[in-house]
Amino acid sequence: MGLLSTLINKHKIARAEKEAFSGHKTYSFEVKLAIGSQNEKVEIWLPLPINTPYQKTLDLNLSPSPDKIYQDKTFKVAYWQLPAKSTHQVVARCKVRVSPRRRESFDGNLDSYEKNEQFKNYTQNDQYFSFASQRVKNLAEKIKGGSEAVSEISSRFYEYVRDNLNYGQPIEGLYSSTEALDKDVVDCGGYDSLLGALLRCVGIPARLVSGFLSYPGEHMHAWVEFLTPEGIWIPADPANEHLRLKNRDFKPGGFAKVGNDRIVTSLGTGFMLNGRRFPLLQMPVTSSKNNLKRSIKINEI
Repeated sequence: MGLLSTLINKHKIARAEKEAFSGHKTYSFEVKLAIGSQNEKVEIWLPLPINTPYQKTLDLNLSPSPDKIYQDKTFKVAYWQLPAKSTHQVVARCKVRVSPRRRESFDGNLDSYEKNEQFKNYTQNDQYFSFASQRVKNLAEKIKGGSEAVSEISSRFYEYVRDNLNYGQPIEGLYSSTEALDKDVVDCGGYDSLLGALLRCVGIPARLVSGFLSYPGEHMHAWVEFLTPEGIWIPADPANEHLRLKNRDFKPGGFAKVGNDRIVTSLGTGFMLNGRRFPLLQMPVTSSKNNLKRSIKINEI
């Protein structure tokens, strides 16, 4: 990269960082699905922005009215079952207000956690945040060293993932932690699965956060939150910082900080809805294999 390009990229990074941490922003969020005539009924699962301490959904409008809405504190999904032999258009619109998050420091050791239901849910081995293999366990212990401080351990894991994976081949599903170690390149989900597996392996609760970046175009994104012994969820976005350090992107996000430039659609992995399992809830899913057009638009208002 030439000197001029480097200076331009640094300016973009500084401007994006300032904007992302300048206070809350409000966005219009719109998903349109146009489905051609099918021989069989069409099922649609459409993840929607959720309410969190840092995100508020306003003025939700769904057309047509869904047959069912599945939701809890970690997801909200509209479901339609549409008749065969017809064309269909499904539209979801809402406003989303998002606040930035930044944590300068936090306390607590590994033995400080209260072993409640939340701790058990987010420290278990699963298909994506998998630490069953000796390879992941050995790696976690090697990076952790003799430290017992959650802040130091989580920072070490984060830096390892940020600096030792290569970004590429984005998918709409989710790479597992073992795939992140085995493949030459993975997308943000691969970074997150490995970081989440390392955290869980040593007893730090962690979960995936899925959604979209609020830039022009269709920008799927995911990052991690881990829980401190004080009960605070801390964000961590190793893929974004990796790309920024490599001068491949300018979007903000890093250890213990994410900006107001992202919209969350789910927290966690492995959701079961109506007998169907979803690795994450982010993009619309349909039973139609063809004749489908999709549009996702996010604009600041």
